[in-house]
Amino acid sequence: MGEGVQSNIGKALQQGFFKTNLLTQWTKAVQLASFTTGKRLIKKNTRLLAEGKLSKNKKEYLTQQLNDLGIYEDQAIAWHRKYSKNGKFDEAAANKDIFYKQNITKGANRFTKEIILNPSTAEANRPLWFSTPSAQLLVQFAGYPTVFNNTILKRFANESNKNKMSVGMGKVIPTMLLMTGVAHVGNLIRSNGNSVIDQETGRMKDDGAILLEAVRRWGGIGPFDYGYRYNQEASRNVGDVTSILKTLAGPAPQDVIDAILYRKGIGEVIATNLPGILFLRCFFRWRNKKRN
Repeated sequence: MGEGVQSNIGKALQQGFFKTNLLTQWTKAVQLASFTTGKRLIKKNTRLLAEGKLSKNKKEYLTQQLNDLGIYEDQAIAWHRKYSKNGKFDEAAANKDIFYKQNITKGANRFTKEIILNPSTAEANRPLWFSTPSAQLLVQFAGYPTVFNNTILKRFANESNKNKMSVGMGKVIPTMLLMTGVAHVGNLIRSNGNSVIDQETGRMKDDGAILLEAVRRWGGIGPFDYGYRYNQEASRNVGDVTSILKTLAGPAPQDVIDAILYRKGIGEVIATNLPGILFLRCFFRWRNKKRN
């Protein structure tokens, strides 16, 4: 996302922005938790495969998860059985084994990268042209949703196929419901409750529209989000060219277009993009309502 920033001042401002928004601290915490979870997942799958007594679908599902993390199930099972005696697993000794250090830690690191979704050139999970300086200015944060589509939504589809549905959907459906619920609450907070109100009619939106907004917030509609964004801009009668530009462009070009369309000054544009501005808006709205 910030590969196009080359100057020391630009990098310092970027890092300061991320730290102010607590994005740096949050990412580090998620990385640590994901790495630990990845190791736990690998060990759990290995134990279940080593113990046997699994259905065909369950065995294929656990094996595929290990393979996706770069681990061969035969080697993992052999490692587990090597340190299992009388029904007890010597985890301390197993963690000193070369298989743990070279394979399981790498697999956990791979799992972490899938969770963090780092949209960088090195990860090879987005088009190369996204990394050029001109594309950095034009599309900006489009790298993340592209990686999300190529990783998470692809995995959801894989987990939902007919051979894995009985096993995978037990995780996919609750995950989607949880993300949708959190996204809906986030929309309410950001808009001070106005996300469920049709701004043109002043009436409550129907349940389908509210649900679509929540699913769209976490990226659930995938590449169709571009069509949704174009339709939203076109409904404002800003013209076809402007609608297309705002659909494909990143936040900075969108701010420039909005500044021209709505005659915003530079100060207003900067103020609306400051860290914590949404919190301040909600706070002052709440304070004014309390006074009234």
